[in-house]
Amino acid sequence: MFLNFNRINTKIFVLWLFVVACTMGIVFTHNNYDNDVWWHLKYGEYFVTHLTWNIDHSGFSWTPADSNWPYVSWLGSSALYLINSLFNIRGLFSLPLVTLIIIFALYWWFLKRTDRPFNFTSVALFFAASGVFYSPIVRPTLFSSIFFTACVAIFFVSRDSDKPWYYLYPLLFLAWVNTHGGFIFGFFFLSLCFAMEVIQVQFSPERQQKKEYLRGFFIAVVLSGLALLVNPLGIDYITGLAKTLLFSDYLPDVNKRVTEFQSLWRTMSPTGNSLSFIFGAWEAVLLFASCLILLLLNFRVSKQIDLTLLVANTVFFILSMVFARCLMFFSMLWLFSCIYSMGKFILSKRPRTVCFFIMSLLAYHMINSIYSTILWSPQLAFLGSDVATIYPYAAADFIKKHELPQPLINDYGTGGYLIWALYPDYKVFIDPRYGPYKHDVLINYYAFQDSKKPEEISKITDKYGIQTAVIALSYQNLVNNFLKLDEWRMVYFDHVETIFVRKTALKENIQADLGPHRFETDHNPLMLSRLFALYTALGKKDEATAVQAIYRRNVRSMYIHRDMDLKAMDITLGSMK
Repeated sequence: MFLNFNRINTKIFVLWLFVVACTMGIVFTHNNYDNDVWWHLKYGEYFVTHLTWNIDHSGFSWTPADSNWPYVSWLGSSALYLINSLFNIRGLFSLPLVTLIIIFALYWWFLKRTDRPFNFTSVALFFAASGVFYSPIVRPTLFSSIFFTACVAIFFVSRDSDKPWYYLYPLLFLAWVNTHGGFIFGFFFLSLCFAMEVIQVQFSPERQQKKEYLRGFFIAVVLSGLALLVNPLGIDYITGLAKTLLFSDYLPDVNKRVTEFQSLWRTMSPTGNSLSFIFGAWEAVLLFASCLILLLLNFRVSKQIDLTLLVANTVFFILSMVFARCLMFFSMLWLFSCIYSMGKFILSKRPRTVCFFIMSLLAYHMINSIYSTILWSPQLAFLGSDVATIYPYAAADFIKKHELPQPLINDYGTGGYLIWALYPDYKVFIDPRYGPYKHDVLINYYAFQDSKKPEEISKITDKYGIQTAVIALSYQNLVNNFLKLDEWRMVYFDHVETIFVRKTALKENIQADLGPHRFETDHNPLMLSRLFALYTALGKKDEATAVQAIYRRNVRSMYIHRDMDLKAMDITLGSMK
């Protein structure tokens, strides 16, 4: 047999590890940057410097916000801030890789404690699952991935051990509730598993022997629930989260506008959906189907159905399809469930079947990862090495240098970095926290963001007395409408951001360099395309031609939209006078 699961040829195993390592190396060049990290850093700075776990959520914006927003992250935000302070920004953006290593260590501990083999099978399955749950986004969600992995590992280890490992749960949830709101899914998993274990034991021949296990498990669940109350807001945090999830009047709007809260059911069709969501939806279906097959094979061999695993995987599959963020939790649960089930029966009975299944799944994820990274990622950089070119570093420096007038309005994503870079000198209109903002602020912001006519912008800026507008270049329609307003002057732009100031509020005649030579080293096709669109909107054909030349010279030939973008630029330039 070419691949023996327990005694694989060393050369083949090393070659396989090399291929996986190369694939992961390529994946690590894809950075899905998120704006949440910046306000978390500012939160962490406040928590650490003031030695407190309380914070006024309304203090960072000049628009009305809820100071008692039910959100607790003092441990998670403080950890991010300390990592950034000790290891700089590159260390911070290496956190996803560190998280993956910690999850692997927990997985190894689970294998060792449950007597499952640490071999080609288990390692291959881990890397196959990591293709789903690995996230390059830096924020406290990473800590939730570690906590949830620990939660699942402890459950399976406790199930197969005479030692009461479940008493680790209260400590785990004490830390988790103060780190990130993902604890709610962990406690739901724990409670669900306990309920299913109680039902399953009633039909088990080992009913009497399991009584002590269930008693200890019940105590651990109760203590974990009490540990959740030890947070800055106490029980109000738990009830506030429940109210937000179940009865919030703006949650439907969040589901439409914040991608990770979108339903995967609606993204299974390739028409009109992003590639990552299409892959995510079908990956969830594939994982769930494979889990059902494994449980069915187990039933055929043992004549027993593992009700806990069946129900837990079914529920978390449904959750992952309703809320895309939950796909991370489901894929982790699937990984442990598969190895746990395989280790009991299938490896000894169906080794060839398992080999084919795992290799097919791993090959799919490797091909998918390489394809989506090399062909679709606009910019490749290892673990955040290009972070300074993605966020509005220069725009924030420009605002501080010229002391631009307040109040300012900003787009949703930019607000995160502005909190980090400009507070307390400047406060934002809105930012990616979303939750603390009053309903009318959100309504007015989205009316501003979605405005189709210049006068719709004026309606909002006049209402709030806006003097400075900081708008990401990605909002091209919004930027173009600002350019049509006589009362506003664009004083600065780069490949990330634009800045407009009301002419009556200008204190000096700002003469900023707005030429295309600033972008000679840029190689991000999205940013260069936006710059090209801006120069054409300004009627500057020579500058637009220069940007096209930079695009043709710097953007890698394998980028899937390269030829199409260049052709569109040729057509646009040909229509300009």
